[in-house]
Amino acid sequence: MINRKVSCIGAGTIGHSWATLFSWHGLEVNLYDEDEEALDKAFNLIKSNLKILWRYIESPLRKGKKL
Repeated sequence: MINRKVSCIGAGTIGHSWATLFSWHGLEVNLYDEDEEALDKAFNLIKSNLKILWRYIESPLRKGKKL
């Protein structure tokens, strides 16, 4: 059985960036930080980053199509 879970300690720039990367690759991510406000901000940044990545993947330019 393969473990598909990862934990990130700290929700700052590096922590939320790693969490975004792991989430993008289908892993379940637990993000920890003592500061509840930092966790809220990180959650919103992760959602935003994943939406941007998805739009890029779905972009006609990414698929080699002309606009």
